[in-house]
Amino acid sequence: MKATRSRWAARLTQLRRRAADESGTVVALVAVSIVALLGMAALAIDLSSLYQAQKQAQTAADAGALAATQDLPSNTTGAANDGTTYAQENYRGATVTVATNYAGNANRVKVTVNATAPTFFAKIFGFNSAAISASAIGGEHGKSMQAAIFAYADGGNCSTDIGIKIDKNNAQITGALQSNGNLTDSGGGNTSIGAGVYGTGSGCAFSGNTGHYATAPFASPPTPYPLDYRNFPPTCTNYVTGTYVFTGTVAPGVYCNTTGSIDFSGATGTGVTFVANKIGATSGATLTGPMVNGAYGLLLYQTGCDDSPGPGPMQISGNGETLDGTIFAPCATVDINNNNSSTGFIEANNVQIFFNNFHIVGDGPVVPGTGGGLLG
Repeated sequence: MKATRSRWAARLTQLRRRAADESGTVVALVAVSIVALLGMAALAIDLSSLYQAQKQAQTAADAGALAATQDLPSNTTGAANDGTTYAQENYRGATVTVATNYAGNANRVKVTVNATAPTFFAKIFGFNSAAISASAIGGEHGKSMQAAIFAYADGGNCSTDIGIKIDKNNAQITGALQSNGNLTDSGGGNTSIGAGVYGTGSGCAFSGNTGHYATAPFASPPTPYPLDYRNFPPTCTNYVTGTYVFTGTVAPGVYCNTTGSIDFSGATGTGVTFVANKIGATSGATLTGPMVNGAYGLLLYQTGCDDSPGPGPMQISGNGETLDGTIFAPCATVDINNNNSSTGFIEANNVQIFFNNFHIVGDGPVVPGTGGGLLG
């Protein structure tokens, strides 16, 4: 009996010793687990904090880019200031960089936001902060604007019609372009062209220097003439015949030559409209159409067409001309071969620009849009 008790006592002593030995292991495991848990907590909390900071930086960059686009393309200083101001309003203390004329496009801007975000638990491991960076690209491609050029292009016969073609340097077109056919830009230099759309027929395409455009999206249905003067022709007050050349000062009025042609040689006139089977400008002219609701009205209207037996394209080739008003050639091509500087609207079957330094500020119908947009 005593031997049995001794064995049980010895066994109990052995178990107690083993438990004492393992208690140290448990303590070590608990310590390691606590460190791991703290690390996971640091990772979770700091990652969440950095994610929010990154999101705030992206919001700031987006706000800056959207604000900057409203000043494009003409006011790059304003774009830089507004981009910086709106970005910093959304992320106090951030460093903001605004790049105008982004990727060589005067209608695009890139806003970059850089900041340093503090950490919390990660400081235990020596990580006191993290760098945050976000950027956004804005493009002035959808803002409501007045039209500058419209080409009917036979309703979208892209295989045979030109649509709109810009073929020289330093074209400056402020306003929207619409082509039911092709839209081609092969100009170089300081060319800057407003938002454009091209047409719907088989083979229609945009081609050329995309950097000159705010955008060149595809147009869906063929668009009719925005201002179709065939439906409400002007009332003639003065008639001329044959091949008639205007020189000197032209009194206000509507001049018509329904079977012949009208040309200009250094003519000047305000509040004038010319309607003829064929129109040409072979020498510098300064002409202004009548004012209609605060905009320039109809200036030149060629009734004749390109196709035989029509008279062919309207030729505007006099250097140094200023033609303020609407130029209308519903079934002909308008060929511009001069350094014209105008305010108005050109609508024709096709429009070709073949001369350097052609400038026009669109004064046609308002093309609706949604404001400047984010492109990336």
